[in-house]
Amino acid sequence: MGSSAKRKKEKKQDFQKPKLKVGKAKLKPANETNTKFKTRSIILPNQTLTVAAPTTASEFDHHLSLLSSKSDTQRRDSLTFLTSAINAHRTSPALPKPVSVILPKLQTLILDRSSSVRAQLLRLLHALPVPDLRSHCETTKCHILLLVRAGMSHITLDVRLSSVDIFDWLVEAAGDVVVSAPGGWIKTLNHLLTLLKWDMDPKTGNFASKGAMVNRSESESKFVTKVLGALNKFLKAGFLDDSARRADECLREKQVWFPLHNAQQFMIQQGPNPFGYLNLFGPVMNEDSAQYTERDDRRAVFARTVQRPIELGVALTKKAGGEIGRAAATLENTLKVGMADYNKINS
Repeated sequence: MGSSAKRKKEKKQDFQKPKLKVGKAKLKPANETNTKFKTRSIILPNQTLTVAAPTTASEFDHHLSLLSSKSDTQRRDSLTFLTSAINAHRTSPALPKPVSVILPKLQTLILDRSSSVRAQLLRLLHALPVPDLRSHCETTKCHILLLVRAGMSHITLDVRLSSVDIFDWLVEAAGDVVVSAPGGWIKTLNHLLTLLKWDMDPKTGNFASKGAMVNRSESESKFVTKVLGALNKFLKAGFLDDSARRADECLREKQVWFPLHNAQQFMIQQGPNPFGYLNLFGPVMNEDSAQYTERDDRRAVFARTVQRPIELGVALTKKAGGEIGRAAATLENTLKVGMADYNKINS
């Protein structure tokens, strides 16, 4: 009796429906098989065991064409590929494409709406070989400077910040070419003064923008500090005394032209456009858009046009203290050193 009652009870339990309570999970069946498993792996994001194949010219052209894609991700990924390809060819005789082909494709991205695209663009620009960049800027009269100036006056603050970074790279890589380009000296200085709100009103002789350094937000202060640093580098490039470099060149040329005396002074300049400063076939240029190839010419027009507003702006900015004040003090020292001998001669 006991065993049959037990069997009936067990049989009845098999067909009983369990009562579920609110908030409790459903009971798992007794015959359930656990299919979960865990794996362990080592991830090396910056390393690979395979050797990448060298970039071909067709692949390089393909990614250059994708820089005009409507997708932000596609433009950024293409810039990443081009950066890796240029870095890989630094030790090779030549790039897959010359800088004269690469740079015009990159210039339009200075005003790109995506911050990740602009950040990757700056990395790519730093990867370009400096000698090729300098020769390209000399040949094309530094057209990239026009887009950089447009970016620094963009309505969006992030675009202005990234454009100042690109301007800083351009001055560091080819500063003497930039300051010697048509409109590269005074027009760029006037543009930087407008960004800093140091432009002068010709009628009153005071700053045209009221409150040039009053009540700036944190983001605006960061932008002003970057502009002051870029202006400092730009002035150093314009005031640079290249007499030592010229003396070395003259010494080498004397060795080549011996026994002739000072023959190198009567030779045509070694450059893509040796008579460009004469502007024989170009449009009539005013003082802002003129080309100043000599250090003394740049300092003369600087003292006549923008030295006073810069000195007043520096004196006002130093009172703000902090990073802005330190950047202004550095700029003040550059002005003193760069214009010291010029002021003595013309005082």
